[in-house]
Amino acid sequence: MKKIFIYASILSFVLTSCYNDKGNYNYKEIGEIKVDINNGDPIEGAPGLPFSIEPKITTELDESNFSYIWVIELDTVSYEKILTIEALQLVPRTALYPAKLEINDGSTDYSYQARFEISVSTAGFIILSEAESGSSQISVISDNEVNGEKVFTNVFEKVNGRKLGGDPKGLVIGSQTFPDGGFLHILVGEGAHGAMVNAGSLGEYKSTNDAFLNGIYPSTGMPNGQINFDNFYSNTIMLWGNQLYKGSDPDRSGVQTYLQSPALPDNEFDYVNHCGSFRIQYLYEKNEQSYYYESWGGVYPVELPEFLNTGNEFINGSNYSTGAFDGIVIDIVKGSDGKIHEFKFLQGYFGPETLVSNYEFPTAYTIDETTPFVLAGTDHYYFTEGNKLYRRNHVSETEAVKLIWESTTGDITDVFVLDLDNTYNSPYHEVLKGNGLVISTYDGSGPLSGDVYVVDDAITSFTVIDKFENIAGKIKSVIYR
Repeated sequence: MKKIFIYASILSFVLTSCYNDKGNYNYKEIGEIKVDINNGDPIEGAPGLPFSIEPKITTELDESNFSYIWVIELDTVSYEKILTIEALQLVPRTALYPAKLEINDGSTDYSYQARFEISVSTAGFIILSEAESGSSQISVISDNEVNGEKVFTNVFEKVNGRKLGGDPKGLVIGSQTFPDGGFLHILVGEGAHGAMVNAGSLGEYKSTNDAFLNGIYPSTGMPNGQINFDNFYSNTIMLWGNQLYKGSDPDRSGVQTYLQSPALPDNEFDYVNHCGSFRIQYLYEKNEQSYYYESWGGVYPVELPEFLNTGNEFINGSNYSTGAFDGIVIDIVKGSDGKIHEFKFLQGYFGPETLVSNYEFPTAYTIDETTPFVLAGTDHYYFTEGNKLYRRNHVSETEAVKLIWESTTGDITDVFVLDLDNTYNSPYHEVLKGNGLVISTYDGSGPLSGDVYVVDDAITSFTVIDKFENIAGKIKSVIYR
């Protein structure tokens, strides 16, 4: 998640007005106004979230004669004394936004201006959840309080004036360089199938449907939550059903356009993922039980004889990037022997390259394609079973799976790794001693019964740092911007 914050600072000042005493060239002071906003301290806000400013006005004039105009850059945003914005529309940028409050005194026909500046940056969690009746909802947890609150729901609808379709699938962060604020893909299975939005403001560029060439999207299937951005070359591959579609962004605006024909129409893929800062993107084909990789706009089979074409059925998997083109991949598969295996291999420039280990997964645990499963760092991965969170050190083929936490607020629906390399501005950056995890739970009791925990798993200790309650139903995906 990155969040957008508004800093408005203004010095208290005195504006004095006079009127002409009927041509005798003597002037009479008729009043003064002192305007103070937040004692000159920064005012914090976040894009897509409510924002308000209440100026402190000291004057001997009759304020019932005052009218107010709030202006941000060249846009008039309010005519009320207290500035109230339901969903802030400013995107993050380096330059400050100039703004002003203009006060007009109707009894004297004089006006007074208080000028200030707004700074917008980003930091926080974006959450995709399934609310009532299967509808999709975007919520935001701000790193800092905004008007005394940190948790906000229905943010996408407030910003864009429309609801997302139902059946939420996932959030995928794209380029964090362009456009300003970064790029985020929200995937859902119904309606407009989601949206391409600015990761900072959450303002929509286009729906997922409209992202296909000429607005014509596949007539069968739906997005399954699998999408990957190649941030260096600004290309994308996405699974719609089990078919692979390629997208491009020649203008590097972050907004992708997808071809209407699948890249490999005779193949059926189960997932798409990637390792490395830029690439490589790899896929698993369920009929051939083989890996493919995408490179330079083409899709090619991976040669990994120790694993491929051996009757192994993919169940779940995760990866961890160790370099621009390198990483570690762990896949949980059902072998031809009927047993569950943990396959660990190294990712290189041409996809999965070297099989490192084959660990027989303990039969005491149940794991399938819906199980939250995530690789954290180069030595551990996490998975869940109901309300239980498990950890295994995959460096050792013999080390047992360990139960490290049990939720008391329902089943665990998602586990997200808080990558410290990308959270320098996060309040958790200096606190975490081990793996930072964001754990979502749901007890099924209603539309606002989803909880989010921020925890520190320091291997020898497990500490809950933060808890956010009653967010928005069953949480499906969390990212940090």
